Amino acid sequence: MKTLRWLLLAFGSATLPMACSNQQSGAEAGRPDPAVRVIARGTEYPDLTALAALLAAKRVVFIGEVHDRYDHHLNQTAIIQQLYQQDPRLTIVLEMFPQPSQPYLDAYVAGELDEQAMLAKTGYFEGWGLDYRLYRPILQYAREQGIPLLALNVPRAIVRKVGKSGLGSLTEEEGVWAPAFIDKSDQGYRERLEAVYRAHEPIDSGKFEYFLEAQLLWDEAMAERAARYLVEHPDRRLAVLAGNGHFAYGSGIPQRLQRRTPAAAAIVLQVDEVGEYQEAADFLVVSADTPLKPAGRLGVEMEEARGSGLRIKSVMPGSAAEQAGVRAQDYLAAIGGRSINSLQDVRLALLDKAPGESVEVKVRRGGDGDPPQALNLEVILQEQ
Repeated sequence: MKTLRWLLLAFGSATLPMACSNQQSGAEAGRPDPAVRVIARGTEYPDLTALAALLAAKRVVFIGEVHDRYDHHLNQTAIIQQLYQQDPRLTIVLEMFPQPSQPYLDAYVAGELDEQAMLAKTGYFEGWGLDYRLYRPILQYAREQGIPLLALNVPRAIVRKVGKSGLGSLTEEEGVWAPAFIDKSDQGYRERLEAVYRAHEPIDSGKFEYFLEAQLLWDEAMAERAARYLVEHPDRRLAVLAGNGHFAYGSGIPQRLQRRTPAAAAIVLQVDEVGEYQEAADFLVVSADTPLKPAGRLGVEMEEARGSGLRIKSVMPGSAAEQAGVRAQDYLAAIGGRSINSLQDVRLALLDKAPGESVEVKVRRGGDGDPPQALNLEVILQEQ
């Protein structure tokens, strides 16, 4: 079950339906789109600028997302820009980075780490995995303006373990990530999660209880982190970015943060249709799905071979790799001059490569009695 598909893709679309364009600078990417609709309990506002004006008095703004929707992240960027212009004492709070990443986010904003180094040190592709270009406008804007970034999440392995075996399975060392008190009293929260779970797995054998405990741990721990930051930084405002499911109806992070430290707050969710979600948030944002530019792909399946680096498990027929002469069982040594030791290294090497671009791929071949070979192959990347 892969811990229910990484707890339903990090809860980005777990309770709400999935509600731009060329790579741009943070400022350009965040421009309000006049096609975006903003609705608050039956009242429609003209654009994201009007929304930001309504948020001006809020110390905490929760801005939801469906993780793989680029338009959602461009909308978040636009709202953040306007909040920052209202008051530069803003901190951007990010679900997609675990709390141990904090020193590297600080160094990135300070200009001490470049983007590639920040992604490598935070383990972004191992822990979150989604195309980083989705979030780039937000992080670039933070770096340009010197806006602090706060890592919100619990380490992935902890949430997964609880989802598989329950809170009682945590060791004393792992238990430091679990808040002392986890509120299980919200029946609506439980019912919504049960409906989501039932859509993917039958409710049986106590597995749902583990799933529920994982979500409770997740939301309580993220709320605790944000609340602690508010107490430690009484002059700061927060723009909190996470999956819609963590904010909907206030019963994930928002109410748990308020229990710890009351603060004027508003919830903004991004959805495809208003419908039944009028009561799920203070504001709903509806925008057109705008895909990222296609990324260049090798067309291989890889696996990490213990002590031997990265092995090509299979090569897709007709793929860029096959056309260049890459074979199954080759070991991937380098891409474009970057040494490859893990899947994350591959993601970093190909981060900004587009279909049609040429990259040099170094592979090691040999074994089973054949003499070892080191091959340099030119691969023309494809869209796949």
